[in-house]
Amino acid sequence: MVEYEELQANDLGVSEYCIDLGRMLLKANQNALAETNLLTGLKIAKETDNLRLQVRAYDLLSKVYEKQGQFEKGLEYQKQFKTISDSIHDAESQNRFSELQTIYETEKEEAEIALQRMGRSEEIAKTVLFLASDNASFITGTELLVDGGYINYALK
Repeated sequence: MVEYEELQANDLGVSEYCIDLGRMLLKANQNALAETNLLTGLKIAKETDNLRLQVRAYDLLSKVYEKQGQFEKGLEYQKQFKTISDSIHDAESQNRFSELQTIYETEKEEAEIALQRMGRSEEIAKTVLFLASDNASFITGTELLVDGGYINYALK
């Protein structure tokens, strides 16, 4: 039995093929065949919710209708092209903004963790005393950074 993802991938391949064929037919001035292939590709792209293929199909269909002198229909497809293009761009911009905001917040938190000052001799001495005490009897074979978080902050 064929899995849903495989069927969808096949549909996307057919959609892309139809759109590419429509583009080539448009360049060859075979507008009626171009229109048929582009409409088929658009239909499949809509069924599979592939906005990128929809954008390509809408753009090419607007050019087909312009060549055919059907300017109103061409304008409608151009509007659809622009609407979906803008929504894709907006979504990508929002995703990038979210990524940058996450990076900023992480770096800000890391900077706040680091004390950003030199350690005092008594702070180092207390660490040495702890390690030499019975309270540290289970600590073996490890390095302990006593730097107020500086090394983690400085290496970023």
